[in-house]
Amino acid sequence: LTGSWINGSYGLQNYQLALNQGNDKTSHYLGYQHQQADGYREQTRMVRDQINSTFRFRVSDKEELETAIFYTDLYYETPGGLTQSEYDSDPQQARPGAGTQPGAVEQQASVALKSFYAGVSHQYHFSKALHNRTGVYGNFIQFNNAAIRNYERRAEQNFGVRTVTDFSFPLANWNTKLLGGGEFMSGFSPIKTYQNLQGTPGSLQSDDEVNTLQYNIFGQAEFTKEAWVITGGLSVNWVNYKSLELSNAPVVQQEVSYDPIITPRIALLRKINDAFSVQANASWGFSPPTLAEVRPSNAIFNVSLEPERGMQIEIGSRGYFINRR
Repeated sequence: LTGSWINGSYGLQNYQLALNQGNDKTSHYLGYQHQQADGYREQTRMVRDQINSTFRFRVSDKEELETAIFYTDLYYETPGGLTQSEYDSDPQQARPGAGTQPGAVEQQASVALKSFYAGVSHQYHFSKALHNRTGVYGNFIQFNNAAIRNYERRAEQNFGVRTVTDFSFPLANWNTKLLGGGEFMSGFSPIKTYQNLQGTPGSLQSDDEVNTLQYNIFGQAEFTKEAWVITGGLSVNWVNYKSLELSNAPVVQQEVSYDPIITPRIALLRKINDAFSVQANASWGFSPPTLAEVRPSNAIFNVSLEPERGMQIEIGSRGYFINRR
């Protein structure tokens, strides 16, 4: 059993407890953490409690089972942005009201999020060279956002499965490792937006249901020989959002899908000696809009958003000096 405690300025408190138990076949971790702070600005208080637990069990010499449970309860106030003159007058103030528009304090602007996650992972060793890890998981998120202009409530429910297989073998004096797999996730999110009446929901403004479907496949090959390590990989991602606007008459249904593209990556590492190496890699990225971007708190379903695409090139070195100090 271990624990820690931290105290700081602006009301910061952080303490945690952890329990570890185990033997040759099983191990268990249980942890609890609490953190709170008043914040530097007005309307910036934060409180978070979280509990997580993992349990590992060796079924046999070839099988391992692992479970994970995570729960968090998070609350934080949102002060809003300031103009330059407001900042010069008092940088610690929350966003004030303007005309008929109330400010952050009057609207009790804040975010409250409760999230529960549970997953089970199974690893099987077919041989010393061939392994598979497959896991299933699900999570539930209750999200309330009391913004200055409205009050949003979400109840996100997600389910997913992921599998990865790796195989190692020699190939023409190279140690070769192939890895491949895929992941599938389905989500359902009822989203309702209300008038914000000083931190409590008022009249209903919109009532939507959004279904999310994501899946991808990926592969990677790694070749190692003496001082060389060469890695190449690629992935393909599919994302689809469907929205049902129940508060409209007649009901409006919209859908947006993002065409998948192959995103490759290649990396090269050269060991100069036991303490120094140089490396280079190039990768292409594909990032579709998230649910919060496609359907933000203004209740507009953005079908015109495009995915982000990019390329990254890195060249670097790493090493130890002065007897690895």
